[in-house]
Amino acid sequence: SEKIDLAIDNFLFVVNNYQKTKYFKEALSGLQSAYASIGNIQKYLEVVKSLPEFSITEAEQDSLMYNTAFMKFSELDYMIARSAFDSYLERFPKGVFVDDANYYNAISALNLKDTASAVNLYKKLVASTSLSYHEVALKFLARKAYASKDFIESNRYYEKLLACASSNSIKREALIRLMILNECSDMRVAVTYA
Repeated sequence: SEKIDLAIDNFLFVVNNYQKTKYFKEALSGLQSAYASIGNIQKYLEVVKSLPEFSITEAEQDSLMYNTAFMKFSELDYMIARSAFDSYLERFPKGVFVDDANYYNAISALNLKDTASAVNLYKKLVASTSLSYHEVALKFLARKAYASKDFIESNRYYEKLLACASSNSIKREALIRLMILNECSDMRVAVTYA
């Protein structure tokens, strides 16, 4: 990390003192890469914002912040990925990659043994109007609730999962769980899932 800090200092020196030279854009690009490598693209965006004759669009900022978080996720650096996804979600609550960020953030949380955060992130995916991660989120939440013996929640998630299941095995799992969950409370409902 000392090498990255040194690189950042050198790039900042060029960016701040040699804006009219051909090295400026190279230094800016290097600065972006350096901050991305440590998962802190926000610092880069702050530097760019402070430059009088240079700007970056909201869409570019959205992409940069998400891609930085995803890069750290891909490198299995879940701690930095979580922080970067959280920053992205805070900065762009209606961003282009919100569902992707919530999904990969949930997986990062699980890898860090933070199940409570993962549950909250999966709930956001279920509430989302996009259906991209709907099934995987419902599957996780239904299984988690069932394992925790929260049968009312589990029943609710399995009903939704049954409606959107993309494979026979998921459909079968949902039907069996719904049959079992309703067996004691309402046999007529249980029979409808048989």
